[in-house]
Amino acid sequence: MLAGTYGIKNLKLIMPAIMKWTYEPNKGYDKAVDLYQNVLGQFSLYMGHIATNIAGIYSTPISVEQTDVKAVEYVPKDIQKKAVTFLNKELFATPTWLVDKQMTEKGGFNTFNAISRIQNGVLNRLLSARTFDKMMNNERMNGAKAYKTDEFFRDLQKGIWSDLNGGKKPDSYQRALKDVCECIDFDAR
Repeated sequence: MLAGTYGIKNLKLIMPAIMKWTYEPNKGYDKAVDLYQNVLGQFSLYMGHIATNIAGIYSTPISVEQTDVKAVEYVPKDIQKKAVTFLNKELFATPTWLVDKQMTEKGGFNTFNAISRIQNGVLNRLLSARTFDKMMNNERMNGAKAYKTDEFFRDLQKGIWSDLNGGKKPDSYQRALKDVCECIDFDAR
């Protein structure tokens, strides 16, 4: 999570300079759009790296002589919880620093769709059958030490629906994210 935090800080430094850095007299905004897409790609990569911690597995090749080493260990519960907290803060709460009105108005690039794609991609990964299978196996192997699906859902729900605390209205990004979650009854998990 620390690497993701530093990476995002760097991307936040790049964003306000994109138009200035790519300015060429009598040219269009293609270079600005390309650089913006690279920033989005890097942000998406960071979010994907963070998401791998949730229901993640450490795999270590071992030999038969290594009797005190486990070949498979699940990412510890506290790290998984920190990963969900990170995603709630940096991705599921609208990353407004990525919203660039000029990119849409001058470059013709739909920033809403691009950010929503990243949010939906990570959310779909987290809510996949594969993730739940690994969480259930972790619970079977490690009992109370495991990050359980019901706790995961509560933590995820706190972030995605955080705007409802205090009566705030969700923005268009949050409404789109909620549409993806609409089919899930978090309370039933």
